[in-house]
Amino acid sequence: MRVCILGGSFASGNLGLEALTCALVNGIWRAAPEARITAFDFVWRRSEVQVETPDGPRAVERLGLNDTRRLWHSTALARMGALKGARLLDGPGRRALREADLVIDISGGDSFTDLYGLRRLRAICAAKELVLDLGTPLVLGPQTYGPYAHEESRTRARAILTRATQVWARDVDSRVRAQELVGEEAGFVCEQGVDLAFALPPSRSAQVGGITIGGDQRPVGLNVSGLLWNGGEARARSLGLRVDYRALMWTLVKRLLEEGAPRVLLVPHVLARPGNEESDQQAAEELLAGVDGTHRNRIDVARGTYTASEAKALIGGCSWFAGSRMHATIAGLSTGVPTTGLAYSLKFRGVFESAGVPDCSLDLRALETDEVLEQSLAQWRRREATREALEEPRRRLRSEAAQQVASMVQAARGGRA
Repeated sequence: MRVCILGGSFASGNLGLEALTCALVNGIWRAAPEARITAFDFVWRRSEVQVETPDGPRAVERLGLNDTRRLWHSTALARMGALKGARLLDGPGRRALREADLVIDISGGDSFTDLYGLRRLRAICAAKELVLDLGTPLVLGPQTYGPYAHEESRTRARAILTRATQVWARDVDSRVRAQELVGEEAGFVCEQGVDLAFALPPSRSAQVGGITIGGDQRPVGLNVSGLLWNGGEARARSLGLRVDYRALMWTLVKRLLEEGAPRVLLVPHVLARPGNEESDQQAAEELLAGVDGTHRNRIDVARGTYTASEAKALIGGCSWFAGSRMHATIAGLSTGVPTTGLAYSLKFRGVFESAGVPDCSLDLRALETDEVLEQSLAQWRRREATREALEEPRRRLRSEAAQQVASMVQAARGGRA
């Protein structure tokens, strides 16, 4: 069996996207150990990447699919779509999509929308339409659908949803949007799924980012989002934030240490290049530099590069965790760590509701800085009760995440649509 993956990445620096991709790869191999997997990524040449599995690393083929004006290049999305039936001009990517038994698309988790602009959505749609035009079964894996503000967006999204072999939503709101968009179309069902990252296995590494995992005193973990830290007032207005994010994070660290946390561990989850405003690493270093000397020696930062599985292991070694990157919080929830989401969008809500701890998601668009601070500290104080509340839901979600991938693979075993 050959399975292709669209909308994922091993190289973006965003460990949330890597977590989705690696979790999907692991899920495919659990359901079909013999599967050959090809993942489309932002690369220009064929390569292989080693993915951690419970049985050791396995190789995934990596091919390029790029929204580029270099139409002479075989990885250009526009070229692939324009070739139609010209098989003699097929490059390795188009050939892999045509010959696959199944293509599973995850749209980066939340990119199947025009929220980020029409150009980006057009590329997202074009990749899906290419697969459908080639006659290969397309499964839309658990992801966010919409919002779709433009008529073009709604028309193309509706056509893709109705032509797909299976459609999965990762939250209730997305499922409702997908069903409403298609309407009474005969036979259309949007399955209710869960975020794939719940099933990502944590690494067995003993040390990640210069931090030793384990020990007698488990640190308090904190993820500082570069998106929110570096955006300033303009970003806060665009997202509708009511908090002073920098002041919140500095004060939260200070109060946690004053109230008895043995250490605070800062865990970047977007490993962007220096100078990139998305960089969680830059935000963590700036937070550390702004802490007074009496507390600074009790704060650690995970540095360098590491994988999504390694980040999950690091977060899983914490006594409590708070973060503004959704997949960093999923790493906590799925390993049973009492976790608080410092949320800047609705996508957090569904995740924490599914984990049975909806009150642990604090909406930075609805609460003031002092309110978020005090509620975060209150959740840290009652962390053991939260740990108990998470035990059953996290096991269920991990099982559901694996079962939904098995259902997707079964779509291919039934043959082409």
